[in-house]
Amino acid sequence: MGVQLIMGFADAGSGFLSKISTGFTGANNISSPGGYSRKHPIRVSAMKYISAGFNFIVTLNEFTFGFKNVSGISVNRQTSTINEGGVNDHAIIVEDPNQSSFTLSFSRGLMIRYPQIVDATVRSAAAIVPNPIARKAALIGASSLSPQEALEKGPALGFINVYYRTNKRLLGLYSFLSLGMTEWRVSDLDAESGGLLIEDMTIIHTGITREPTVLQPFSIGSAINQESEVDKQAREEYRKIEEAKESQKEKLKELNEKLEKLKDKRKRMIKLITQESDPTEKDLEDFDENEKSYIAKARLAKKAKDNFEQTQQNKNTEWQNEMTNEKNKNDERKAQAEANKAASKETAEKADEAKESETERKEERIKQAEANKAASKEAAEKATEANKKQGDLNKEHAQEIIDSRKEKEDSESDSK
Repeated sequence: MGVQLIMGFADAGSGFLSKISTGFTGANNISSPGGYSRKHPIRVSAMKYISAGFNFIVTLNEFTFGFKNVSGISVNRQTSTINEGGVNDHAIIVEDPNQSSFTLSFSRGLMIRYPQIVDATVRSAAAIVPNPIARKAALIGASSLSPQEALEKGPALGFINVYYRTNKRLLGLYSFLSLGMTEWRVSDLDAESGGLLIEDMTIIHTGITREPTVLQPFSIGSAINQESEVDKQAREEYRKIEEAKESQKEKLKELNEKLEKLKDKRKRMIKLITQESDPTEKDLEDFDENEKSYIAKARLAKKAKDNFEQTQQNKNTEWQNEMTNEKNKNDERKAQAEANKAASKETAEKADEAKESETERKEERIKQAEANKAASKEAAEKATEANKKQGDLNKEHAQEIIDSRKEKEDSESDSK
């Protein structure tokens, strides 16, 4: 025996009937069809409706995901108290805005990801939609095109459906708006373990909403027919869910059509902004005033940008020409300097050669002068020697003459 809360009512085994006392009419005859009072908050039913075994599925933008487990399904309210004068038995409790984020954690076997080039292109196109509402709708529509985008990036409308394992009847339904994945991790890699490779992920959302299910109170007197009644209610709820899904599909289809129209309008806007000629009234007939104003401002901005780029290009061209001219002048000056250097070198070499020739000539002159000096000295010595010899000869000759005269005089004297 046990108790299960379903739609605000408590279910327990029939053994508790004699132990429940109540002052409501018909409570002691609860097995009769009319023995249930809407004023009574507690309902007694068979124990088999206690949620012993269950399965669950998770959907995001109509894409169904299978997970091993889900954690974080909870509702947390942050409150504060206010002490009001005159209210002495309790404080006033008010709900505060949530300061923390809501998260859900999922685990499953590792799935192979596929390239996101197309999804990234679609999201890039949706992100530049000027209107905020249309941009949000475009982003949701982009997420609806890919289960991977819906799971990892969002935004995506999600449901967690919990079913009884035996009769597949809906047990719990929880809805949330996913804003994308905040954490992803994979289990430790161990080639020897032979186990499954599990990936764990955490998404952030705006809050869990507990949706109503098909379970309604019923009397023990109708226990024979309660299974078929529950099945009928389950089918009705399933029909409502399918209708909601179809409605969501229609909305997603509308969002996709709006996205395609927005993409086409964006292409036309870009064409009108980038074309050289001014757009005509026929070109602008599909755009509202804000879009026309945006196109006009964008064209002005593009013209200003083109003018600026042209001015910069002209300045760059002039600067490049100046640099080229300066380089040519530098090359000419360098060539002239090289030529001057070569000429100076040649002149220096010639001067060195001339200097060497002059030195050689000077040395030759010095040698010639020394030779002349030596020759002069030798000639002088020879002349001196010759003069000396001639003087001696002359002296001997004179002495001979004197001797001859003296002899002659002596002979004359003797003759006399």
